[in-house]
Amino acid sequence: MLSIDIQSKEYSGKKILQNLRFRLEEGTFLSIIGPSGCGKTTLLKLISSLDSDFEGSIETGADSIGMMFQEPRLLPWLTVRENIAVVD
Repeated sequence: MLSIDIQSKEYSGKKILQNLRFRLEEGTFLSIIGPSGCGKTTLLKLISSLDSDFEGSIETGADSIGMMFQEPRLLPWLTVRENIAVVD
């Protein structure tokens, strides 16, 4: 289960997300689409707790959430095995 109630999310005084509310039951598939800069990545960061600076609430019903980034996130000075171990 995922329950989203974001009243407001701002960056430098600019509202990025506002009055966003929805609930997904387990097993539901959702696609988030929109133009660049509309808040898709911001929403994913809020859901995954990488950003907690917002007004509202997010309930995931999960102990942990996995996330795949669009940009490379490997630490080049580590081996593949060491990069994977970073998240353990």
